[in-house]
Amino acid sequence: MSNYHYQEDYNIIHNMVNLADKVARWIAAGTIGLFLCRIGMEVWGQITFSPFNWITAVLISLLITISSWAILQKHTPHNLWPFLFFWGYILFPEADLVTAGTVGGGAITAVFLNHLLIHPRKKLSIPTYLLNICLTAAFFTLYVVTLAPDVLPADNGEFQWIATQLGVAHPPGFTLYTMLGYLATRVPIGQSAAFRINLLSAFIGAATLFLVFKTVFDLTQRKVAAVTAVLTLGTATTYWAQSTIANIRSLTGFFTALFLFSLIRFGGDYGNGTQINTDKHRSDRWLALGAFALGFGATHHPSLVFIGIVGITFVIWVQPSLIREPRRWIRPFLCGISGLLPLIYLPLRANSGAPGTSPSLATMNGFLNHVLARGFSGDFFYFIEPDVLWERFKVMGNVMTFQFNTWLLLGMGLGLFIVTRHNKKLAWLLGGSFLLHTFITATYRAPQTVEYMLPAYIPAVLLLGNGIGHFINTFSGNYPEDVKHHIVYFMGTTLTAVFIITAIWQGINRYQSFATLHQSQDTRHYAEALLDAAPDNTIILADWHWYTPLRYLQAVESQRPDVIIKFVPPSAGKYEDTWANRIQTELENGRSVITTHFEEKAYASLPVSEPVGEAYLFRHQPLQTLPDDFIKTDVKLVNADILGYRLNHETTSIWQETVVTIAWVAEMETAVSLYAHLIGFDGRLYAQDDLTARSQVDGLTLTQFRLTPRLGAAPGDFAIWIGSGEERSQLAIIAVKPMQTPPVTQQQAIYRTIAGERPFRRLVGYDWDHTLAGQTRLYLHWQTDAGYQTETLDNPNLSQLPPLAYIGPWGIKHELWPTIAEREDQHYVPFAQGIVWIGGELDEQVGMETAVTLTPTFLSNQPILRDLAISVRLVGYQPDSSLWAWNHSNDSIPAMGAIPTLKWVRNSQINSPHFLKVDESANSGQQIEVLLRMYDAFTNRPLPILDERIVTQNPWIPLRNNQIR
Repeated sequence: MSNYHYQEDYNIIHNMVNLADKVARWIAAGTIGLFLCRIGMEVWGQITFSPFNWITAVLISLLITISSWAILQKHTPHNLWPFLFFWGYILFPEADLVTAGTVGGGAITAVFLNHLLIHPRKKLSIPTYLLNICLTAAFFTLYVVTLAPDVLPADNGEFQWIATQLGVAHPPGFTLYTMLGYLATRVPIGQSAAFRINLLSAFIGAATLFLVFKTVFDLTQRKVAAVTAVLTLGTATTYWAQSTIANIRSLTGFFTALFLFSLIRFGGDYGNGTQINTDKHRSDRWLALGAFALGFGATHHPSLVFIGIVGITFVIWVQPSLIREPRRWIRPFLCGISGLLPLIYLPLRANSGAPGTSPSLATMNGFLNHVLARGFSGDFFYFIEPDVLWERFKVMGNVMTFQFNTWLLLGMGLGLFIVTRHNKKLAWLLGGSFLLHTFITATYRAPQTVEYMLPAYIPAVLLLGNGIGHFINTFSGNYPEDVKHHIVYFMGTTLTAVFIITAIWQGINRYQSFATLHQSQDTRHYAEALLDAAPDNTIILADWHWYTPLRYLQAVESQRPDVIIKFVPPSAGKYEDTWANRIQTELENGRSVITTHFEEKAYASLPVSEPVGEAYLFRHQPLQTLPDDFIKTDVKLVNADILGYRLNHETTSIWQETVVTIAWVAEMETAVSLYAHLIGFDGRLYAQDDLTARSQVDGLTLTQFRLTPRLGAAPGDFAIWIGSGEERSQLAIIAVKPMQTPPVTQQQAIYRTIAGERPFRRLVGYDWDHTLAGQTRLYLHWQTDAGYQTETLDNPNLSQLPPLAYIGPWGIKHELWPTIAEREDQHYVPFAQGIVWIGGELDEQVGMETAVTLTPTFLSNQPILRDLAISVRLVGYQPDSSLWAWNHSNDSIPAMGAIPTLKWVRNSQINSPHFLKVDESANSGQQIEVLLRMYDAFTNRPLPILDERIVTQNPWIPLRNNQIR
C-alpha cells in the first residue's frame, strides 16, 4: 500500500514538473513571438508610414510562437529564462529599433552566459592567447581608423614637434616618450611625422589593453570577464581619445597596467582558489618586473608614484618575510633605478640647441628643477578646503560618468564590493590604487583632470572584470537549487549581460565623435592661415595652445622660416597687459604682429587689427588694396562704405558657424556700429552679430562677423545683410542645409515616425525651455529625408495644434501631442558650437552671508574644437532698476578645469561648479540674479547664445531672479 502511494506521489510530481516545463517553453516561445512580431510591425510602419494589419500580425505572432516552441523542445527550462529579456522591449513605450537591438543583444548574451555556467566544460574553443591578440589587433585597428590625421594643438602639438627634433618637452621632460616618438617618426608609414607620433599612441593604447586582458584572465580564468574589461576601457572617452593623438598619458597607462599585472602575478592568488607562486624565485621575477614598470613609469610621469605606494604596501602585505630578506631586494632595486636611465637624455641634449633645451639641464639644479617639475609644486593639494574639496569630489564623479556608462560604473562598484569580501589584499591593490590616485588628482590643480585620471581607470576596469569572473566561477557547474541562490544567479547573469552589452554600446556611441575628429584638420588650417597671411617681417605672438602647432609647421615642414614665432607666458601684472605691451613693442620695432590672444580693453590703445582666421593681424602699414579672395561690392552705409566681402563657405548647416569678413573705409577714424544678420526666406532673423568696430586711420579696415543659424531655422537659401543703424543692404546669399546628426536632447529613445506623410518626418527628440519667466519654448527635433532640423514653438497650446499621428509601439497609430508632456523644471538653451545649457539655477534662499555654489549643466552635440571658458556672475540690482549695484563673477574652464571643452564629445554631460559670494554692500531684500555666458579662452569672443528671446534682452543667460533674505 505504501509503495503504491509513493508511486502515486512520484507520478504527481513528475506530471507537475512536465507541466511546468511545457509552460516555461510556451512562455519563452510566446515571448519570442511577441518580440519579433512587434519588431516586424514597427519596421513595416517605419517603411510604409502606415500601421500594420492586426489580423496579419496575430497570425505571424502565432506562427513565430509555434515555431519557437518546436525549436525549444530540445532545450531544458534552465536555458530559457534569458528570453525574458525580450520583455524589456515588449513593454517599452517607444518604437525604437536601436533599443530593440540592444535588448536582443542582451538576451543573446544572457543565453550564452547561462549556457557557459550550466556547461562549464564547453568553454570558448579559441585559445586565450589568440583571443587576446585578436582583440588587441581589433582595437589597434579601431584606433587607426579614428586616428587624428595631422598636427595637434597645445601639449599634443609640443610632443609632435619636440619628438621630431629630439628636443626637450616641458617639465618633467618625458624623455622616454620623446625618444620613442623620434623612433616612430622613422617608420615609413603615413604622410607626416605628426601622423606617425599619433600612431605611436594607438600602439601603446592597444598594448595596454593586451595587459588588461591578460591580468583579468589571470585573476579569473574567464575570457568573458577579460573581454568585458577590455571593451570597457578601450571605449572609454579619454582612453580612446588618448589612443588617437600624440600624448604622454597612454604611456603612463601602459606602465600602470604592467605594474598591476606584475604585482598580481607576484601575489599569486588569482582569485580562483589556486596558489601559483609558491616559488620565491618566480615571484621575485614578477616583483622585479613590477619595479621595472614603476621605475620607468614614475620617471616618465611622477603621478605613478601614488599607485606605486599602494603597490609597495601590497607587496609587504602579501610577503611580510620580504622585509627580513634584503638579498631579495637587489634585483627589484636595480630594475627600479634602471627607470632613471632615460633621464640621461636631458644633460646629453642640454647644449644641442634643439627646441626646449637649455645649458642649465647639464647642471644639477637645472636638471632637478626640470625632472621634479618644481614649477608646478604649488598645484599639489591646491583644492584642499573642505567645501571646495567636496565640489571637487563631485567633479571626479562627473569625470567618471564622462568616461564610462553608469551601468559599467555600477559594475566597478560591485567588483570592489566582491573583492573586498573575498580577497582583501587584492582589494587594497586595486581599490586603493584607484582611490588614492583619484584623491590626489582631485586636490591637484590640473587643467585636464580627465587625462590625469587615466591611470585610475585601469584598476577600475580590473575590478569590473574580476567581479564578473568571480560570479561566473561561483556558479560555474553549480546551478542553484534554493530560491536565494536562484535570485543571485538570475541577477548576476542579468547584470553581467548588461555590462557586456553596455560596453559594446559605449563604443558604438563614442565612434561617431572620433570618426568626426579623424576627418578634422582644424589645427593645420588654423596655423597655416596665420603663416600664409603673415606679411614680411612679421612676428606671431601665440598662446601655448597655438604656439606648438605653429612651431611644428615651421620647424618640421619648413613653412615660413622667415616668420618669428614666440610664446607669450604669463608674467608679473595682468596677462592682457603683457600681451598689449608686447604687441606695442614689436610694432615700434617695425614689425607686423599676429596675435592669437585678444583683449578688447587692453588693446584699445593699439592700432586697429584685422582678422586672420580666428587670430588678429596688427599691420605695420595699413592695408591699401582689397585682398584677392574678396568679392567686390559697393554698399554705402551711414559711416562706412563696404568695398568687398569674403565668405568662408558658400554653404553651411543649421547650428554650424559661417564667417563673413567685410572690407570697408570711413571718412575719419571713428567707432562704427555694424551688424550682420542672417535672414531666412520667411523674412525672420536666424542669426546676428552686432559689434562696434574702429576704422583704420588710413587704408582698409577688415571686420569679421560670425553667424550661426539657430535651431528653428529651416533648410534653404538665406540672405546675409550688413547694416549700421537704420541702413542695411543685402550682401550675399548662403545655402543652409539640415544637420547631419540629430540634435542632442534630454529625451532619449524617441523615434516617432509621422503616419501618412511623404516625404517622411520622424520626431527624434523634444525639449522644453522655461528659462525666461512667463515664456515657454518647445523644441521639436525632426528627422527628414535630407537630414535633421528643429522646430520651435513658443508658449504652445498643444491641444489646439493640428492633429498629428505617429507610428508608435507595435506599429499602432498614436496621437503625437498628448504624449509630449511639459516639464516645468526643464531648460534648453543652445549655444554655438553644439553646446546646450540644460540647468543649474540660483537657490531660492540666498542670505547676506551666503557663499553661493552654482553648478550649471551642459550637453554637447559634437566634439568641441575650441577651449571655452564659462563665466558666471552674481549681480545685485539697484532699487527699481535694471542697473547693477554690484557683481561678483567666477570664470573657469568647465568643471573647475577638470573637463575642458576640448575633451567633450557628442552626448557629453558636464556639471561645472562655480563659487560666488554676496557683496558686502548688499542689503536684505535686494534683487539679485545670476547670469551665465561662455567665451573663447584666448580671444575672449563670446560664444553666441542661439535664443533670440534671450539675446534681445541681455547677452547672458539669466539663471533665476531672487531676493536676499
